[in-house]
Amino acid sequence: MSTPSVSSATSDTRTGASTDEQIRKEPTWTLGPVRFKKLLKAIVGEEAAEAKEREEDPYFKLTPSHSQALRDQVAWQDRDKSTRHYRIIGRDGYDYASTPNSDMGILLNIMQKRAIEEPRLRAHSLYTMWEHLEPAAKKAGVPVENLRAQLTEEYGMDPLTAAPPPPRNDTERALRNAEAERVKADHKRNKMAMMRQMRKQGAPIPLDLKTGDVAWNDEIHGQFVVLVTRVDKATGLKELKSW
Repeated sequence: MSTPSVSSATSDTRTGASTDEQIRKEPTWTLGPVRFKKLLKAIVGEEAAEAKEREEDPYFKLTPSHSQALRDQVAWQDRDKSTRHYRIIGRDGYDYASTPNSDMGILLNIMQKRAIEEPRLRAHSLYTMWEHLEPAAKKAGVPVENLRAQLTEEYGMDPLTAAPPPPRNDTERALRNAEAERVKADHKRNKMAMMRQMRKQGAPIPLDLKTGDVAWNDEIHGQFVVLVTRVDKATGLKELKSW
C-alpha cells in the first residue's frame, strides 16, 4: 500500500524524530476525550455531540444477572487508566489489551454500554464490538474461536448472533462488497473531517503534498486499525509489548 506524500514537519528536539514520524508510530491513540468531544461538536453539531456524550457514561450499570466474566472485564477497564479499550484473554501468562483509534474507541464504548444495559440492542452492539475485536485477536495470535467464547461468556450471547448470513449468490456478494466499500468511504470522509478540525486546533497532522489536504493512510487511520498490547495476566496492567 502506497503512503501519501506529506509535507515537511518540525522535529521533536527531545527525540530528533519529525512530527510525521511520530504520527506514523503513534497514530491517534493519544487524542484525549476532552479534545475529541470538542472536535465531535465541530463536526456533527452541538446537540448530536451532547447526545453521544450522554451515552459515553463510563460507569456501566451492572446487575446481579451479569456474568462474573463481564464483571472482571469491567473491573479491569476501571483499573486501567490508559487509553486501552478491551482485554482479550490469552494464554501462557499473557492477556492482550486492544486499543482502537480514538473515534472508534468512543463508538465501542457506546456499543459496550448498550450490550450491557439494553437487551434489545445487545445482539447488534455485540456484533459491532466483534468486528473491531476480531482483528485485534488475530494480531495478537489469539484464536478467534477463543475470543468468540470469551464474549459469549461475558455477555451471555454469541457475538455472531447478529452477523449477516453468507451471501447466497454472486449478486448478494457484490451488494455486500459495495456496502462494505460505502461504509469504508463514509469512515474516511468523517475521519478526514475530524483530522482537518484537529489540524485547525494545532494538532500536528501532516498534509498530502499532492492534494493539499490532510494525509490519509489506511494503515493508520482505517476503521479497523488497532494497537495491541501484551499485558501481564496476573494484574492485567503491566505492559510487556505493543504492536
